[in-house]
Amino acid sequence: MKGTQTKKMNIFTAGAIVLCLASAYGFLFYAVKSLNNEASLLRRGIALGEEKERMAVSEKILLQGLEEGRRELNGYFVEGDDPAVLIKRIEELVKKSGVLLSVSSLEPDKEKRNVLVAEMSLAGEFPEIFHFLSLFEQTPLGVTVKSAALGVAADSAMSGWEGNIMAEISHFISEK
Repeated sequence: MKGTQTKKMNIFTAGAIVLCLASAYGFLFYAVKSLNNEASLLRRGIALGEEKERMAVSEKILLQGLEEGRRELNGYFVEGDDPAVLIKRIEELVKKSGVLLSVSSLEPDKEKRNVLVAEMSLAGEFPEIFHFLSLFEQTPLGVTVKSAALGVAADSAMSGWEGNIMAEISHFISEK
């Protein structure tokens, strides 16, 4: 009987040890799973943070590009009612083409809003005058040449061509 009782005790002890080990295994499995879930959430959070940072950097670069483009576009317009900037642009075209130019009149059109009427006299060789007119019409100022009269210079001191131009220039006055 002693042997049976020892066997029972050994079986009971072995069962208790197996039960304790199974409980410990279950607890450790649950703890590892919880830590793994937390680590996964942290990794997702870090990934989202990195993605937001990348997006913020790309948005900043995009905004800088847009700012540069906006400044460039603003450079095409005369600020307010100041025709001096427009005259400077026309003078730049004159330098590029090599013609002699005098602006006799630069006034707002009485019938059309945001339109200037420019009357100019120019002199030079025909290719230079043609080059100036091409540059003038291709400016982003909305130039429409209403009339142009060219002819051989009548003045004996001048050689080449001379002429008069009347043009409408729009997109130069900012809306207020």
